[in-house]
Amino acid sequence: MADRLLFGLSYSENNKEIQMGSNIKSVYGGRWSENKFLTPSIQYRKNGLFLPDLYVDVFASYGDSRTEVRDTAKYLYYWSGIPQSNGTFKEEAYDQIINKSYIAKTDFSYNLNKKKSQVINLSYNLSTNQQKNFDMMKTEEYREINSRPKRLNKHLINLAWQGQWLDEKLSSVVFFKYYGMDNSYTADERKYDSDGKLISGDVVQYNNYKDYKSGGLTLRYLLKKDVGIKTSLEKSYKLPSVEQLYGNVVYVLPNVDLKPEESNNVNLGMFYNGYFNDQHFINVDVTTFLRNTNNYIQMVSAGNYYRYSNLDGARLYGIEFDAKYGYKDLFRVNVNGSYDKAIVTKLQTGESVDKEGSILHKQLPNRPYLYGNVDVSIGKNDWLGKGTRIELTYMNQYTHKFYMSWDNLASQETKLYIPSQDVHSAILSYSWKHNKYGISMEARNFTDERLYDNFGLQKAGRAFYTKLRMSIF
Repeated sequence: MADRLLFGLSYSENNKEIQMGSNIKSVYGGRWSENKFLTPSIQYRKNGLFLPDLYVDVFASYGDSRTEVRDTAKYLYYWSGIPQSNGTFKEEAYDQIINKSYIAKTDFSYNLNKKKSQVINLSYNLSTNQQKNFDMMKTEEYREINSRPKRLNKHLINLAWQGQWLDEKLSSVVFFKYYGMDNSYTADERKYDSDGKLISGDVVQYNNYKDYKSGGLTLRYLLKKDVGIKTSLEKSYKLPSVEQLYGNVVYVLPNVDLKPEESNNVNLGMFYNGYFNDQHFINVDVTTFLRNTNNYIQMVSAGNYYRYSNLDGARLYGIEFDAKYGYKDLFRVNVNGSYDKAIVTKLQTGESVDKEGSILHKQLPNRPYLYGNVDVSIGKNDWLGKGTRIELTYMNQYTHKFYMSWDNLASQETKLYIPSQDVHSAILSYSWKHNKYGISMEARNFTDERLYDNFGLQKAGRAFYTKLRMSIF
């Protein structure tokens, strides 16, 4: 018998207008996307499978996503809605994208002693993604070649030993990870002359498999009952996603040469967890970090689109702070903030130290480095009847200004930057029947501040949302 056997099914549809590309100047007049997404899933858990101290958790899911991207406008437009003055027609665009994904996760945990102070964990994660793109405005021959499946398989095996020592004051985790990445795609490398005769090249199928190994150590030590220090050392890899490698037609261009991100990480921090009279709790966590990275993956603007590319080397360092306070189930406040700098550490291909405009030792653009959040909630159980709860939450998000280009290019007075952003939102929620039913109303950015993404595109202003929720179990 299973301790937990859960079947899931998720389905969604959406229709989204696409107003612009990667910059404020690329204005679309009639571009939109439609998407349908279906995901069945299954989860199985069992404690004591085959052996008394063996715990198993298995999860699997299948995803089918179908997207259509259309653009029927005949002109490029200005923001005023007037067609641009060159008078030239623009071709209609019609693309279909089919993404199929498979995810399988298996976790094994085995207690080495009765106190459960020594545990061995083994996990295997497999994700398979297949993408097909159909340009419906091209010839059948073009579609047949360029719609051949692009596939990305990722494997992750993690072996860890968790231990508790010194009367459980010291906790440790030693781990080893194996990464495998298998990707395949078809490239049309044929070149033709002005008469349409083939000069060189062919339709080539590429298949690549690469593997990477890493490991690390984490330690936590209790100085007192509620106060402790923690540290970790790790060599890690970040494998590219399907969108980063193959694009998504809507706003991301492909880059099949994208390399995995490799980093050596060090973290050091302190924490405090205090409980008083079963009524108050305080949690404080402060962590400093340093990451020396090779092939850092970054998003860059490429005309009307984005593209992911590798930066040869970058150093990321900073400090993170998180504090929580709560009183019974009536009041909660959470404050967190981050200072997160990213500096180029290697000369890029073809660069020299003396080259004017070299980005060596410069801060990465289009990336906020100082930001934080404040959440405050006041609620009451059984106020409007037994099994009810009403709650009001205020949220504030702050992001300090940052530049949109390298800080050594152009003068500081004329450089483009994203201004500081201070967003205020609130949610009023009510639930009844012991949280079986619920309704919430949200006022997002109710002061109507001007908001931007990392590349200067303006986000939506003040908005209001209502959500209804019902649990059938």
